Amino acid sequence: MIKTLKASNIVGYFFSGFAFILPIIGFIAPKGNTLLAISASLLGFIILKIQNRKINFLGRPFIILFLLIALWSLTTSFWAPNAISAITGSMKLLANFLIGAAVFSVLNSVNLIERRLILRSLSLGFFVTLALIFIEVLFESPINIFLKNVNTNHLKAGGILLKGAFWLNSSIVNLSLFLWVLFCYWLNRHPFIDGFKNSAFIIVGFFSIILSATLIGYITGIVAILIGLVGWLGILIFRKRAVIALAAIFAINAFSLPFLINGIEDFESIVTKRIELPNSAVHRIKIWKFTAKKIYERPLLGWGMNASKYFSDGKNTVYSASGAILGEVLPLHPHNSVLQIWLEFGLPGILIFLCLGYYFLKIAHQGIKSDLVMAIILGQFLTFFIFASLSFGLWQSWWICLAWFAASFMKLAITLNSNE
Repeated sequence: MIKTLKASNIVGYFFSGFAFILPIIGFIAPKGNTLLAISASLLGFIILKIQNRKINFLGRPFIILFLLIALWSLTTSFWAPNAISAITGSMKLLANFLIGAAVFSVLNSVNLIERRLILRSLSLGFFVTLALIFIEVLFESPINIFLKNVNTNHLKAGGILLKGAFWLNSSIVNLSLFLWVLFCYWLNRHPFIDGFKNSAFIIVGFFSIILSATLIGYITGIVAILIGLVGWLGILIFRKRAVIALAAIFAINAFSLPFLINGIEDFESIVTKRIELPNSAVHRIKIWKFTAKKIYERPLLGWGMNASKYFSDGKNTVYSASGAILGEVLPLHPHNSVLQIWLEFGLPGILIFLCLGYYFLKIAHQGIKSDLVMAIILGQFLTFFIFASLSFGLWQSWWICLAWFAASFMKLAITLNSNE
């Protein structure tokens, strides 16, 4: 066994398996991302130690900031509505940070040959998953009916393929983040290929994701990809000015969003009068309005970790202007990362996360010489940010682990042809 683990490039083959499986797991069982991250970090660390190879650990500033987030999260348990839930959530958050940092560190320690193996496997897993999504759409979800016995009657009644097939949303999210990695991989693998072929690759790739999201009616997926592409193009055209503008927009958004929402009377009507939105989007607006009011009550220290789940008035049913039932006014989490940080962690939490974002932008800007690669990194970041702003709970383990995998694979793609 030990002899096998000492074999040449075994780390590359080991992580290649994880890279191939990861997009497919996003299709079958997204929560499996957490198990994959735990397995990849522990086994990868063991193999590297057995081979007596150097492990390139995550930078100290990132570690300090992540520990500060976990420490402040634990501190908020003193005034959280449910102290046990807050402490448990803080421990899970710390564990997710440590697991993610370990995944990033061991993946950042592979050699040139192993990087190519891993990224090639990720590409294969990506296209297999894309094929599975189109099979689901064209043949009315045979795979998920077989595996999970999902009910598609309401989809057939809709008459538009699989519009409303929410179980495919996580697959779109996975592929949307990994596509940026593959674009960077393709660019570095073929640095001298003509511009037309590079352009064709990105156009076909992003068109496939947008088409998939359109066929299942996943508006967030469409918006996330389009915003990512706009940011990518903006960085290419305006370069440093676009990076500065992006940082300013994030800072303004982080500081002002809840107070802006709370300060606008009849926020829902103002938005829906200008844009025709589905009930799910109207529900989001109701959630954000309620969350903004709660933030306004405790803006300095927040309500505490996991407080979103324990507001008694958050269980009230809300309705659209037409009288349609939308659901609870705050179902589990605010569906917006900035609002969730404000709600649970208050001003200190926002400041820590802004420092994290600033340091990321600084490292990316100083460490990447190619404008195109820089644009790809920020395109992926923007895509992730839009998903975090419109869909998932910030502390969901599978979502945090997916972010770590996306960042780790991007680092491999960036350094594909270097000795970094």
